[in-house]
Amino acid sequence: MEPVTLILTALVAGAAAALKDSASDAVKSAYEALKAKLRPKLAPFPGSDAALDHLAEEPDAYRPLLESAVRKSGAADDADIREAAELLLAKAGADSRGAISNVTVNDSRGTIVGHGAKLEYNEGSNAGN
Repeated sequence: MEPVTLILTALVAGAAAALKDSASDAVKSAYEALKAKLRPKLAPFPGSDAALDHLAEEPDAYRPLLESAVRKSGAADDADIREAAELLLAKAGADSRGAISNVTVNDSRGTIVGHGAKLEYNEGSNAGN
């Protein structure tokens, strides 16, 4: 997975999991650790701190801002940040085994969150409508 996509997918998965009462402390801790590692890198980008704090409430609204900040900041080149994202996805996956996956596709780009998730997408298809 491309590093920016890895980080954003982990953030969205962590935000969604952290909202659930059933989320383990390990997932919540991994989510907070990833955000803590990202904050210094994203600090120069206006709105990024608020976007990290409110991603769970409105992921579609904050994801583009975070994507831009992660790309421009070089956060995707930071091995510690990538490792934190991978750890969060692993922990979130362990918490959600057997759960329904969350799939979001926008403008021929998609994000899949969930264990064993599979996406088949044909550009221009209206099969999901």
